[in-house]
Amino acid sequence: MKLSTVLVCAALTIASNSYGQDQPFGAPITLDELNRRNVVGNLGLPLGTAVEIEAEVVSGRSLRRKGYDSLYLLKVLNVDGKDLNASPLMRFSLPGFVDVELRNHTFALYEMKRGTKAKSLNSTQIAELEKGYVGKKVRLVVYEVGSFHGIPDQLPKDVPVWADFGFHFSTSLTVLNERDAESKRQSHALSLCVWTIVRPAAFTDGEKTEQYQHGFTAQAEGLTLKISRADVADFMIRQLRSLDYLRKTPALSY
Repeated sequence: MKLSTVLVCAALTIASNSYGQDQPFGAPITLDELNRRNVVGNLGLPLGTAVEIEAEVVSGRSLRRKGYDSLYLLKVLNVDGKDLNASPLMRFSLPGFVDVELRNHTFALYEMKRGTKAKSLNSTQIAELEKGYVGKKVRLVVYEVGSFHGIPDQLPKDVPVWADFGFHFSTSLTVLNERDAESKRQSHALSLCVWTIVRPAAFTDGEKTEQYQHGFTAQAEGLTLKISRADVADFMIRQLRSLDYLRKTPALSY
């Protein structure tokens, strides 16, 4: 009984070690060939293609895989408005010049939210930190990049094996912009402006009369729905010294 157990274990060990080594592979390609050919990534597009995606922020801890506990990933839901049959879960990076409210690591998220760096974080602090972040959906402009990672095969015997995945090619996303954040920034910038939008009726080439209606509603009666350019200019100049129509859109007409 003991002998058969040993034989079975040995057979399984041999099978697992030899798996992949005897599998048929295509002819190796050179780096020059790789640069000349398009590699299609998880987004279904050639690597390096800038595209808009909708994605959900996922905590790496949910994967229960060593090395992912402190990371955040993106679950891609659609690409250019088209839903995907399978939603890839992808790592992402943010170039230094990109200003978006998105971080790929627990400590980076803490710094973004609190404005200071943390030396350590416990599970309670992390849970509080992730409220409103993990699970949120974002619209991003990204492109997919790829590279080889992991432990090479057939390491020299005097090189210690470290904790990592096997040598493989994988892709990740580089984030360029956040669409919703850009809209918020534009709205915020507009809210800080001192503005008045003037809505004149049909222009005429008449003289300045200073006798015109302004700020009326759509139900107003007795309007000609015309006004001279000179009187429009007169009204606009008056607004430089008045707060009556600050952040409003008055209409003008005789």
